[in-house]
Amino acid sequence: MMKKKTIITIKKPSKKETARIKSKIDLKDKIKTGRKEKYNARLFPAIAKRLAFENKNDKEIGDILGITEPTFIKYKKIYPEFFKAIQEGREEPNNEVRQAIVKCAKGYQYEEKVFERVYDNKKKKYVFVKTKTVLKHMPPNPAAQNTWVYSKMKDEFKKTESIDANIKTDYFIKEPEWETKSKKKGE
Repeated sequence: MMKKKTIITIKKPSKKETARIKSKIDLKDKIKTGRKEKYNARLFPAIAKRLAFENKNDKEIGDILGITEPTFIKYKKIYPEFFKAIQEGREEPNNEVRQAIVKCAKGYQYEEKVFERVYDNKKKKYVFVKTKTVLKHMPPNPAAQNTWVYSKMKDEFKKTESIDANIKTDYFIKEPEWETKSKKKGE
């Protein structure tokens, strides 16, 4: 018994069929497998900015958002608005502290309300009454000035001092006179 041979002829697809096949291949590339991402374009940047403002680190922010640290890092790379929100959140407190240090370093004026204690005959007790508002001056704070200088002008002002330690020790220290007099009296 002889086996029959089957001949398969391959027909070249038309341009229309080629385009349809390519579009199916492109769709397969775009389809993502696995679980849907939790990222929310409206909520995540706002929450992350607030948490960064409160000085939370990446792991803590990720825990609050319900994502792992690697996912958090991935979101920072993929979504620039998320990364920017975190940077802005961390920068705001730094700017506030800088402004406060500059204000203290220069000195400033502020208003203070002065209250006076007055005896009220009807109530038979002392009552505090606002008398006036006084403009006071806070002088420059040397500690704030040091902080500013050391952070902004490191090369010009250094905290460390180098001291030459070549000291000769071949001299004798003379005892104070009051010690020698007290020894002579006791003898």
